[in-house]
Amino acid sequence: MSEYTKHLTPRPELRERIIDTAVKAFAAQGIKSITMDDIATSLGISKRTLYEVFPDKETLLEECILRGQKEGDEYLKNVLATSENVLEVLLKCYQRSIEKFHATNKKFFEDIKKYPKAYKLMTKRHDQDSEETVNFFKEGVKQGIFRDCKPVSTRTARLADEYGYLQGVFVP
Repeated sequence: MSEYTKHLTPRPELRERIIDTAVKAFAAQGIKSITMDDIATSLGISKRTLYEVFPDKETLLEECILRGQKEGDEYLKNVLATSENVLEVLLKCYQRSIEKFHATNKKFFEDIKKYPKAYKLMTKRHDQDSEETVNFFKEGVKQGIFRDCKPVSTRTARLADEYGYLQGVFVP
């Protein structure tokens, strides 16, 4: 491997530092107001180095979203393993989603729509989560936590998911 090729190989620790920095910046100030130059400067690296790891801002944003989804999955898995019933899970996840929502600048939610691939990534996950939410409420009926007065519709699940009952809001 040549010296030049070595230099272009992204280092995993740098990649993680970039994602960490971008997540915090996007959550605090929105997406549009943060430039790749801002991220590079805050890390003390050149824009060239940043672009060697992430070819564009949307790719970086997608990685930030994936990180947030992975963290949400891990949180939910931990809560499911340590909770006695679905109501406890619901309350813990709702509390986390409120904390995430308050920590995220409202501009983020407006700006995300301007990045089609990243927005699609979020909406696709949202649709998957809606189906899981239906199953979650059905489990609550089995546990006697919720009444089985009528079937939980996908619309009800989507509303619950909209408010972040299971996965929390975006990322940071």
